[in-house]
Amino acid sequence: MNEKIKTFFLSILGIAVVVALSVGSFALFLGGVAAGAWAFPVLSAVVGVITVFVLPVLVLLSALKTTRRFAGQTLVFSSYFYGATLWIWSFFYTLHTWGWLAVIIGVFMAGVGIVPIAILAALFHGAWATIGQLLLGLLLTFGTRLYGIFMKAKAAEHANSLSSQHSSSSARSLSESFPD
Repeated sequence: MNEKIKTFFLSILGIAVVVALSVGSFALFLGGVAAGAWAFPVLSAVVGVITVFVLPVLVLLSALKTTRRFAGQTLVFSSYFYGATLWIWSFFYTLHTWGWLAVIIGVFMAGVGIVPIAILAALFHGAWATIGQLLLGLLLTFGTRLYGIFMKAKAAEHANSLSSQHSSSSARSLSESFPD
């Protein structure tokens, strides 16, 4: 009898924990919605400035060997603004068109599944302009990130070639100073 009471109370405790975690997760999602609603206009403004003013300057700076590293790092940094804006927009679009279940599925797909879910939602609703904008967001996110990584690699390659030239010329001048 004592064992049955213990099992009953442990079952009730287990159910209470599951309910508490579910309510907490839902509250976290609602808090995320509120934070996203606040952050989206700010991020959109930042992305607008990056696209119109910063991106063209960084592309020009990436052409110069001396500023490639800075341009590459700034491009990679900028890609996170593009990505965050795309993610929040995809979150809200999915929530608006397909509801909470699709959002939860998208978020639990390693967090990034919300973007493909938003593209699918736009596809099923025939929102071709939205699909184009989401794909443009993906292109800007990964295009700036990959180009920035490429520029950083080119800058490192240039720095390595300079240091090897410097060390070989130092060794040459040192061997000329002390003949055998």
